Amino acid sequence: MKKIFFILLITCICLPLASGTGFSDQEADAGKKIQKKWQDVVVTVKIVNRVRMVVEGREANKAENKTEAIATVIDPSGLAVLPLSVTDPTRIANLFSEAQGRGEDSPHSNYESELSDLKMVLPDGKEVPAQVILRDKDLDLTFIRPTAKPEKPLPALDLAQNAAPDILDPVFVLTRLGKVAGYSPSVSLLRIQSIMKKPRTFFIPDFYVDETGLGAPIFTQEGKVIGILTLRIFVTPGGGMSNILGGASGMGIIPVILPAADVAEVAKQAPKQSEKSLP
Repeated sequence: MKKIFFILLITCICLPLASGTGFSDQEADAGKKIQKKWQDVVVTVKIVNRVRMVVEGREANKAENKTEAIATVIDPSGLAVLPLSVTDPTRIANLFSEAQGRGEDSPHSNYESELSDLKMVLPDGKEVPAQVILRDKDLDLTFIRPTAKPEKPLPALDLAQNAAPDILDPVFVLTRLGKVAGYSPSVSLLRIQSIMKKPRTFFIPDFYVDETGLGAPIFTQEGKVIGILTLRIFVTPGGGMSNILGGASGMGIIPVILPAADVAEVAKQAPKQSEKSLP
């Protein structure tokens, strides 16, 4: 059953929905300018986690999980941001466990992970060791930085030059494709389908992006940054199959654009280069 649950979640989150939005010449020109100006602030991150399943306090099985993700560099020191749910895959696994619900006699189980290796792949293809320096579970953010000071300042996105879109405004997601595509930069056009106001502001795009989109910056047609694409996770324990059949939103997961100002505010808490990183 757990395999079925995982397949359902992946389908709900990663399968794009047709937005029906065509490109005008003006939008195409805007997308090209955004990619040319900002493509080097988007980097690939290689992540290795040691994951284990714990049942009633005892280790049942363990495995090594290797994945690649997208991060956005927001400071010339190499400080970059990406979703916490990407660096810690057990967040989603434990969400499934919560949604399934358990009977009184069912054994308690959960997944745990330990980050064992982290590398940033810079635009020139160079891989540099990196470390986690800050996490924010509520906003699903992880901040990372190269373990050694870069030889020269890295291209970085200025989060202060931001803007807020309105409903149905065209916006651009700037990301990188995977290894199979040579980590090529990629830009896509989407529109804002909803704006969540409480308990905080999130901009919700009109389709569910695939895994290469999470962690990517989102821009207005004028080239100003809106925010970073991450996940809003709101668990409803004990929902069982009814939650799962309700799709990603029913499970309590939906991709959202976290405003740039909020990302910048959290980033202020990041320790300096000389301070100790998180494990």
